[in-house]
Amino acid sequence: MQDNRQLQFVWRGSRSLSAQQEIFTHVLDQFGYCSEGFYWDGEPVFPGPPTDGLYPSMEMPVTENSIPNFASLLLGNVLARATLFRTPHVLWPWGCDRQFFNASLQFTNMDRVMEEVNKFTYQHGVSMEYATLGSYFRAVHAHQLSWPVRDQRDFLPYSSEIFHAWTGFYASRSGLKALARRASALLYAGESMFTRHVLLAPHLHLDPAWGLQQLQQLRWAVSEVQHHDAITGTHALKVDDMFVEHLSTGMQGVHTLMASIIQDRSPAHSGPEPGGRFAVVYNPLAWTVTTIITLTVDFPNVSITDESGRPVPAQVQHSKEMPSAYDLHVLTTIPGLSYRHYSIRPSRSSQEDTGEPEPFVASTQHFGHRLRTHGGQVGSHLVPVENDCYTVFLDTDTNLMHSIWERQSNRTVQVTQSFMEYHAKSNFDQGPISDNYVFRPDGRAEPAWETVRMEIMAGPLVTEIRQDFYREVNDSEPMFAIYSRLVHGPQSSDGELLCHRIEQEYRVGPLELNREAILRTSTDLNTGRVLYSDNNGYQMQRRPYRQDTWNTIARNYYPMVQSAFIQDRRSRLVLLSEQAHGVSSQGNGQVEVMLHRRLWNDDKLALDNDLTLNDSSVVHPVLWLLLGPWTLTSGLHQRSGLALQHRPIVMLREMNETAHRGSWNGSWKQKAVTLPSSVHLQILSIPGWKYSSNHTEHLQTLRKDRNREAKADLRRVLLRLQHLYEVDQDPVLSQPVTVNLQSVLRGLGSVVSVEERSLTGTWNESMQAYVTNVYNTVVEELTLEKKRRFIAVEQEYFRLWWDGVASDEQKGQVRQLVAEGRLEFVLGGQVMHDEAVTHFDDQILQLTEGHGFLYETFGIRPQFSWQVDPFGASATTPTLFALAGFNAHVISRINYNLKEAMQDNQQLQFVWRGSRSLSEQQEIFTHVLDQFGYCSDGFYWDGEPTFPYPPENGWYPSMQFPITWERLQSFVEAMLYSVWVRAAWFRTPHLLWPWGCDRQFFNASLQFTNMDLVVEEVNKFTYQHGVSMEYATLGSYFRAVHAHQLSWPVRDQRDFLPYSSDMHHAWTGFYASRSGLKALARRASTLLYAGESMFTRHVLLAPHPYLDPAWGLQQLQHLRWAVSEVQHHDAITGTHALKVGDMFVEHLSTGMQGVHTLMASIIQDRSPAHSGPDPGGRFAVVYNPLAWTVTTIITLTVDLPSVRVTDESGRPVPAQVQRSKEVPSAYDLHVLTTIPGLSYQHYSIQPSRRPQEDTLEPVTSLASSRQFGRRLRRSGGQTGRSLVPVENDCYTVFLDKDTNLMHSIWERWSNQTVQVTQTFMEYHAKSDFDQGPISDNYVFRPSGKAKPAWEAVRMEIVAGPLVTEVRQDFYREVDDREPTFAIYSRLAHGPPSSDGELLCHRIEQEYRVGPLELNREAILRTSTDLNTGRVLYSDNNGYQMQRRPYRNYTNNIIAQNYYPMVQSAFIQDRRSRLMLLSEQAHGVSSQGNGQVEVMLHRRLWNNDKWALDNDLTLNDSSVVHPVLWLLLGPWTLTSGLRQRSGLALQHRPVVMLREMNETARHGSGPRKQEAVTLPPSVHLQILSIPGWKYSSSHKEHLWTLRKDRNREAKADLRRVLLRLQHLYEVDQDPVLSQPVTVNLQSVLRGLGSVVSVEERSLTGTWDVRKMHRWTWSTRDLHRYRGSAWSWPCPGSPT
Repeated sequence: MQDNRQLQFVWRGSRSLSAQQEIFTHVLDQFGYCSEGFYWDGEPVFPGPPTDGLYPSMEMPVTENSIPNFASLLLGNVLARATLFRTPHVLWPWGCDRQFFNASLQFTNMDRVMEEVNKFTYQHGVSMEYATLGSYFRAVHAHQLSWPVRDQRDFLPYSSEIFHAWTGFYASRSGLKALARRASALLYAGESMFTRHVLLAPHLHLDPAWGLQQLQQLRWAVSEVQHHDAITGTHALKVDDMFVEHLSTGMQGVHTLMASIIQDRSPAHSGPEPGGRFAVVYNPLAWTVTTIITLTVDFPNVSITDESGRPVPAQVQHSKEMPSAYDLHVLTTIPGLSYRHYSIRPSRSSQEDTGEPEPFVASTQHFGHRLRTHGGQVGSHLVPVENDCYTVFLDTDTNLMHSIWERQSNRTVQVTQSFMEYHAKSNFDQGPISDNYVFRPDGRAEPAWETVRMEIMAGPLVTEIRQDFYREVNDSEPMFAIYSRLVHGPQSSDGELLCHRIEQEYRVGPLELNREAILRTSTDLNTGRVLYSDNNGYQMQRRPYRQDTWNTIARNYYPMVQSAFIQDRRSRLVLLSEQAHGVSSQGNGQVEVMLHRRLWNDDKLALDNDLTLNDSSVVHPVLWLLLGPWTLTSGLHQRSGLALQHRPIVMLREMNETAHRGSWNGSWKQKAVTLPSSVHLQILSIPGWKYSSNHTEHLQTLRKDRNREAKADLRRVLLRLQHLYEVDQDPVLSQPVTVNLQSVLRGLGSVVSVEERSLTGTWNESMQAYVTNVYNTVVEELTLEKKRRFIAVEQEYFRLWWDGVASDEQKGQVRQLVAEGRLEFVLGGQVMHDEAVTHFDDQILQLTEGHGFLYETFGIRPQFSWQVDPFGASATTPTLFALAGFNAHVISRINYNLKEAMQDNQQLQFVWRGSRSLSEQQEIFTHVLDQFGYCSDGFYWDGEPTFPYPPENGWYPSMQFPITWERLQSFVEAMLYSVWVRAAWFRTPHLLWPWGCDRQFFNASLQFTNMDLVVEEVNKFTYQHGVSMEYATLGSYFRAVHAHQLSWPVRDQRDFLPYSSDMHHAWTGFYASRSGLKALARRASTLLYAGESMFTRHVLLAPHPYLDPAWGLQQLQHLRWAVSEVQHHDAITGTHALKVGDMFVEHLSTGMQGVHTLMASIIQDRSPAHSGPDPGGRFAVVYNPLAWTVTTIITLTVDLPSVRVTDESGRPVPAQVQRSKEVPSAYDLHVLTTIPGLSYQHYSIQPSRRPQEDTLEPVTSLASSRQFGRRLRRSGGQTGRSLVPVENDCYTVFLDKDTNLMHSIWERWSNQTVQVTQTFMEYHAKSDFDQGPISDNYVFRPSGKAKPAWEAVRMEIVAGPLVTEVRQDFYREVDDREPTFAIYSRLAHGPPSSDGELLCHRIEQEYRVGPLELNREAILRTSTDLNTGRVLYSDNNGYQMQRRPYRNYTNNIIAQNYYPMVQSAFIQDRRSRLMLLSEQAHGVSSQGNGQVEVMLHRRLWNNDKWALDNDLTLNDSSVVHPVLWLLLGPWTLTSGLRQRSGLALQHRPVVMLREMNETARHGSGPRKQEAVTLPPSVHLQILSIPGWKYSSSHKEHLWTLRKDRNREAKADLRRVLLRLQHLYEVDQDPVLSQPVTVNLQSVLRGLGSVVSVEERSLTGTWDVRKMHRWTWSTRDLHRYRGSAWSWPCPGSPT
C-alpha cells in the first residue's frame, strides 16, 4: 500500500450499507505512531507510579549543538513519508505509549526543532506546524482528490512480520473474555428491565437515581475492559485483577438492582413454605423465546408451578458439576421483554394422594473408558440421540460423536470432535515464541487425551451427553469434557431455534505449561479449507486458507467473537460462541476453536512487565452447533446467536413471609414487545443524559453556567434497533422493514417526541424542515400583501406541511388564498414525474393521488402543468394532461440546439398533439421555457439550504441581505435586460418570467420584500422603457395569451427525447441508473395493480370475515403513495442521494409488505377443503390480474424433486421440476396454469409418497440437463459448425457449441431464420472531472466503443415437457469461480390455444449482471442479420412507439443515440421484426445495422465535487436481475402480440403460498367469482376503490367544504374507479385498431348492484360533461372543433 500510495482510501465496511456509511481511512506508514528519537521525558514506571506522583525529567533539553541533528533527522523522516501519500500534507505522529508525563520538556524541545526546520523552508520545501487530526484531515479533504474504495474486507489477522502472527490473543485469558461478555449481557438485560420499570408508577422499592448509578458503574466497567490491552488478555496480572474487580462489582450492583425491581413482582402466596423458592425469569430479547432454564436443587422431589398455579414441564437429573446436587430443567416460553414467575417447592410425600406435579427424573446410560489408541474397528456400534431436528450418532467403540442427521435436508454429515493441543515455542533465545499476543506453535496440534468416558442422560425435555477426556489413562479427574444437549421443544415458531441447535459446554484445564488447547471438529463437508468467521458479532468474513511459506498455522487463525461456519454446496455447520475465541480451518471439512492457553517464556520484556500467561484456571466455554442447508442456517444464524448471548435472566428468592404477602397482582404485568423477526432491540435504556437534545440550547447552557450540576433526565429513552441480516443474505429476512415504535415503547408512558440521534436526521425530517419554512413564510407573505402570487406544484411536499405542520389559522389562510387565485396549484400530482423512464400507469396514479387530495381539500382541479425539470419531454405527458382537463402545458428541458432554433423562429409556443390516434381531440397548448430555464439567477435572496440535512433548529437562516437603494438600480437593469432578450422569442406581448429555483423560498419574507422593490422601481419608469411587471400565476399568464386568439403551429406525436444540455452532455445515463430501484418500483406498481382489483372484487361481496375494509384500503393507500413518490424526476431516474434512495426503498418495501398482508387476508378463506394431515404440503393460490384468460408457467421453489401438484378438484396438473439456478440445494417447480380474467386457481403441492406406481399419484416430470464446458471468447476457432436446437411450437433457437452463444432463431409463422447472437459488453466511463465531461447519474459519457466484458462462457440446457431453459454463465476472467453475467433463456411448450399463443410466441430471458467493476456501464448487445439501417423503435412510457433513426452527431455520438425503453423496443427489416419487451426501464440503442443493445447496469465514481458533496456518486455494486422477453416474426404477427405480451410480462399472475395447516384444511373452500373477459384490444387499466371522501356532485362538494371544513369524512367504499385502455394505435392493425364497444355489466359483474355509471376525467375529479377545455386556434385547416371527447377511442386511457 505504501509503494502504491494507497495508505489512504474510502472504506465501505458494510456490504449492506455500502457507500451510505463509508469513511475515509488513513493507515499510518511503516514508522507507526511512535516518533522514535523525539520524546524527551523518559520512561515511566508502569503500572506503579513514582512515590511522589511525578515522573522525573530523564532527558536533557535539546542543545544548540544538537538542534541541527534533530532537524535533519526530522526532515529526512518527513521527506521519506511524503512519497507514500498523495497530498502535500504529511501526518507525523509525535509521542508514543506512556509519554508526555513531562509535557513541558517535550514542547520546549519540539518548539526549537520546528523553528529550525521552518527557518529553511525556502530551501527544502517543508513547513511544520502543530496540528490536530481535524486540521490534518480538513487539509486533505480540501484537495478533493478521488480516492480508491475498499470493500467490507477487514485487515485480520495482523502479522508484524512473517514469524509474528498476532493471533494468540484471540484466546488469551479466556476467563476474562467470558466474564466481560457475561457482564455485557447482564447490562443489556438490566437496561431494558430498569427502563420499563422506572417509567411506570409506582415503583415502591426502587430509587431511580440509585438504579441509574448501578447501571452506570457496570457501563463503565464493560467499557473499560474493551481496551485493546484488556479483553485481549495482553495486560499485566495486576491490571487483570482490576478488570475482574470492576466487572464483578458492577455485576453485583445490577443484580441488586434487578432484585429491587422484582421485589414486589412475586405472586401472592399463603402460608409458610420452608425450602421453597420463587424464580422470576426475564427475557431481555424483543421476541418470544422458548428455551430451557436450568436451576440447581438439593433433591429430586420438587414441584414447579407457574404464576397461575399450573404445573410446568420439568426434568431433573444429577448435576454434572456437584455430585450431591441436581440439575432442574424447566421448559419456559417468555414473550419479549417480559417475565415468567415460577414457584419451586419440595414435594410432599405421598404424591399420589396430593396429586402434585413431579418433574421427570432422567434415565442414565454409562459407557466405560475407551482408549484413543485402541486400534479397533470404529463406527460399528452407533447410539442415536435425537430431537425433532437432529439425530446425533455416538460411536460406542470410541465414545466420540460419529455423525449428525439433519431432518430438513435429510442429510447425514460425519462429525467428530476431539481435544488437541499445540505445543508452544517458549525459548526466546531460539527464535519467535508464543506469548499473550503471538501464536507460535512448535508443529501441528497433537491429541491431548488418552481415554474418554461417556454418559447419556435422557428425559422428555433434554437429552444430555457427557464426555470426559483424560490426559492419561489412570487420571482420576478429566482434563477436558464436552456436555452436549439436545432439547425436545414445542412445535412452534419460537421453538424452532430451540430445536435447531446442539448446545455444548466444555471443561478445559488446568493445562500443562506451554500448551494451547483447541477443540477440533472434523466433518466430511467438502469445504476446501474455507472458513467464515464474524467481525465483532456484526457481519461475516470469508477466510480462505492461505498457503504462507512461514508460520502457516498461526496466520490462518482468525477471531470468532460470536460465530463461525464451514460449508459445502449442501450443508453448513455453524458454531455460535458465548465469548471470543480463535478459530481456524486447518484441513478440508475441519474447524478448530482455540479455547484456552497457558504459557511461560524467558522473554525479559514479558517478565519485567508481568506479561506471562501462566493461566492455570479451568474454563467453561459454551458453543452451540447448527447444521443444515444454508437456506435454513442463514435464517437461524443471527437469532440463535442472540439467543445464546442474551439468555433469560433467572432471579431466585426464598418464600418468606414478606414475599408471600406481597402486593403483586395482574395489574403489574407489562405488555410484551415483539419486533419483526429480522430486527433486534440493540438497546433500550435510560442513559441519564444531563444535556438538552437541542444542540444550540446545550451550547448556550454551557456558556451560561459551566459549573452547574445538571440532573439526569430520566424521561429520555435511548432506543437502538439493528437489522440482523445483510443484503441478499436471505430473500425475505434481508428486506427492509418498518417498525412501529409505539409497540416498542408501549408501557413507557406518554411518548412526547421521537428524535433520531447521532446517525444524522432522516430524509423525511429534512423535507419536513424545508417545507415548513417554505409554506409558513409564503402563506404569511401572501396574506400580508394582496398583489403577491405563488404557485405550488408537488402535493407530496405540500401535504407534509398541511398534514403535519399547518395550524388551523394557516389552513384558513390557504383556503382564502386559493379561493382568490393568489395561491395556485399547478400540475397537482404527488410529484413532478419523470417523463423518460416512468410508465404511464404510474404517471396517472401519481396525478390521481395528488388531484384527489386537492379536490377533496379545496374543491379545485389543476388546469395547468409545470413539468419543467424532467430530463426530456415525452409525447405521452401532453396526452395524459389533456385527458386530465389541463388547458396548457409548460416544459423546459429539451435539446439545447432545438431550443435555440425554436427561440430564433418564435416557436417556443405551439399546440402539441401527443397521440397519433387521438390527434386533435386531446391536443394541448404547450409553452417551452427559454434558454434561461425556470431559475431566476441573481433574483433569489434566501441563500442555499443545507440539503438533505436540515439545520439544527429546523429553520434556514437568512443568508442574503435585503436590497439596498445603492444596489437597487443594478437589479432593475438586469431585470429589464432579461425581459427585452426574452421578448424577442415570443409572439404575444406577455412574457412569463419564472421567479425562484430548486429549494428556494424558505425565506419568502426576504424574497418578496426584495422583489417588491424591484417591481416597483421597474413600473415607476414604464413610460420610458415600455415594460410593466406584476406578480402572476400560470393561470393568469395563459389567460392573457389565450385572449389574443393567435393561430399556433402544431407539433405531432414526436417527443423531445433524448435531452442534451450541450453537445458533450447527453442526459441518457439515467435511463439505467440504479437499475435495482427501477425494478423494485415496477414490481411495486404491478403488485398494487393486482391488489386493487383483488380488493375491489372481494370487499364488495359479503361477508368477508377476515378483512376490515378500512384497514385494507389503508394498505393500498400506503403503496399508492410510495409508488407515486418514486415517479419523481429525481427518484426513479436514479439521480438522488443515497439516503433518499434508502427512503424510497423503505417506503416501497413497507407498502408492498402491507399489500401482501392484505392479499393473504383475502385468500384466508379461499384455500380448498382438504382432509387428513399432510405435513410439508402447501397451497398455492394464483391470481390473474388481467381481464382476459392467461395461460402461462408459474415457478415455485421446493426443497425436493418428488412432489405432486393437484388443482382444487384433486386433478393432477402438468408440472416440471429442475434444479434451481440460484439455490443449488433447491428445485424450481414449473406449473402450467390457465386462469380466466380477474380469477383464481388453487393448487395443492405435496411431497410425493413412495412408491408412485402403487398410489397412482400424478408424477411431476424431472427435467434433464446437458452441460457444455467453458468456451473462450478469444478461441479464434471456427464457429457455427455444431448447432444445438432448442424448440417449442413457435421457435427453434440454435445454440453454437463452439462458442456457447446463441447462433440463430427459426420462426415457424414466417418460416424465416434470423441470425441472432447475444453478448455482454461494457462501456468504460469517463470519470475524471478535471479532464472534461464525465459519466454520472444523469449523463452517459463513454470513453469509446463498448468492449467485451467476459472471457469465457459456460452453457447448460435443462429440458422438460413444459419448459426448456438455456443457462449461459459469462466469466469476466477465464479462471473466475463466479460469473459476472448470465443469461437464462426459457422456451415454454404451451397448449395450442388462443390464450396459449402468447406463451409460445416469446423467448423469456432473465439476466444476472454484476457486481460490475468501477466506472463500467454494462449492456446486452443483440446482433442480427436484419437490414435495419440502424433505425430503432422504442416506446414512450409504455404508451406508444417512437421511431428513432440513428443520428450522425459530431460529438458524443454514442450517448446521443440512446433512448429510454420503458416497456418495449424493436428493430425490423422488410421481412422480420425483433421485439424486446422489458419488465423495467432501461436505456436502448442501435449502434450498428441489425443491432439493438440494452443498458442493464451502471457503476460509476468520479471526482466531481458537486456530486461528492451531494452524495450523488453511483458506486452501485449490486447484482441486478433484469428480465426481457424476445418476440421474433413478421410485423403482421408481432404488432398484434406486442401490447398483450407486454402486459403479460408486466402483470404476471400473483402467487400466494400458505402451509397446509388445520385451519386451511377445514376452511369453507374458495368462493368462485365470475371471470372478466374484455375484447382483445382493450385493457383493464385499473379497477379500484379509490376511497374518495367527496361527493361526485361538484356543487354538493363545494357546499360541504364551505359548511364544515374540519369534518373528517369517511371513505366511500361503494364508488369504484374503472379505467379502460384501447391497446392499439390507429392503423396499427386492420382489426385490432378498430373502436370497440364494452359491456360494462360484464366488467362490473360480481361487484353487486350498479346504481350509476359516471364518466370522469382521467384523474377522476371532473365530470366529463362539464369539463370544457380551452380551444386554441391552429394553422391546421382540418382542425377538430370540439372540447368534449368520445369514448372509447383507440389508444386512449379513459
